[in-house]
Amino acid sequence: MSSVTCAAIDLGATSGRVIVGTWGKQPKLTEVHRFPNAFSSLGPNDYWNLPGLWSEVCTGLRKAKQQFPKIASVGVDFWGCDHVLLNDAGRLVFPAHAYRDARTQAGLKSLAILAWSVFMPQRAFPCIL
Repeated sequence: MSSVTCAAIDLGATSGRVIVGTWGKQPKLTEVHRFPNAFSSLGPNDYWNLPGLWSEVCTGLRKAKQQFPKIASVGVDFWGCDHVLLNDAGRLVFPAHAYRDARTQAGLKSLAILAWSVFMPQRAFPCIL
């Protein structure tokens, strides 16, 4: 039976890793690279170190390719609440703010109040009344 090998990039809030999965008779996962992930403060704001993350991801993919030469695909899992602005050339317009940056807290509080008013417990869980 032939096997299929795929790599996965997992970027979490405190660490990142590259894992290789091989599917044959028995699936097997191998962590090939793990690295710390943390935002940095600059003045009153918090930012992600995107060049550092990119460098670690590339290091992990090189290690994966060395250990598993026939990787069929690569998947990526990362936090989905941050974004960056790019110009027409595809370059960053501004550093990437971290989602925990103080500038987001007022919006999160407003969202929580709105969510509570829309999804009150007695509407979501009438059995507890």
